[in-house]
Amino acid sequence: MNSLSRIWDIPLLLLLSLIWASAFTMIKIAVPLTGPVLLVLIRCGIGAAVMLVLVALMRGASWPKTWQQWLGLIGLGIISTAVPFYLISFAEQKITSAMTAILMTTGPLVAIVLAHFFTDDEKINRGKMIGIGIGLIAALYLLKDGFTAVGGAGIWHPLAAMGAATCYAIGGLGAKKLVDVSAEVIAAMVLVSSAVVMLPFIPAVDINLSMITTDVWLALLWLGVMPSGLAFYLRYFLIKRNGYGFVSYVGYLIPLFAIVIGMALLDEVVTFDTVLAMMVIILGLFFTRAADDLPWSLTGRLRQIRNHIG
Repeated sequence: MNSLSRIWDIPLLLLLSLIWASAFTMIKIAVPLTGPVLLVLIRCGIGAAVMLVLVALMRGASWPKTWQQWLGLIGLGIISTAVPFYLISFAEQKITSAMTAILMTTGPLVAIVLAHFFTDDEKINRGKMIGIGIGLIAALYLLKDGFTAVGGAGIWHPLAAMGAATCYAIGGLGAKKLVDVSAEVIAAMVLVSSAVVMLPFIPAVDINLSMITTDVWLALLWLGVMPSGLAFYLRYFLIKRNGYGFVSYVGYLIPLFAIVIGMALLDEVVTFDTVLAMMVIILGLFFTRAADDLPWSLTGRLRQIRNHIG
């Protein structure tokens, strides 16, 4: 795919957003019967199998050459995959798939803050400060919603979704440093390490596999093959091709797709306040990007306003 024309970058980003958005609905279907630990194990196990087959079929895969790179891959798997997968599954035990996806939009804001400290070319400026402030206000409003409109879920389940977003941000910055390792190898190894790290927790899980229904197995299969397998490869491919900043734009798109899928498949009700908070977070993300850095064209007036902010 390295010879793929740049014209495909945005369509691939849209595809990645759609696949990842579907994951929230599939988790909502599966987690009541599997629980978070078993769900993560099965999801990562299937995804790892898919990616290992893909690695075997592809030519020229570049593997880690030092033990530091291997440790980096294992750490990346735990931080950017096992932990956020668990946190999202835990969150969706109490809150809707759409609410979880919306709370995940805080991820790009976290990525901006982390990039300021861990990169040399992505420092925080006035526009980013405004965007982070706007997004934080909306996120706090959604946390308030966790006590009321989301079935009295309390603060921990919404916070878990935001914690998962933070893990993804850390993982995205970490993946950028593995410059000598192929995207498909990164995806395969982080999924393998994530499945392995969940194994010690299985004895504590009281699950009867015979009680898992067909629709749950289909949801787990989808989670493993698409959001955990092929989408992970696509994520790391786009990070290595365009940088994590470009891939973080999925934060704009995933909640929109997730709301539609959740309403269509789960009959989830999305309140006006929730949609409004999501739009405010997206507005904050707009301010964090320079006018020339957005993947779509702005009108002359909007470009002038954005450039004036700095």
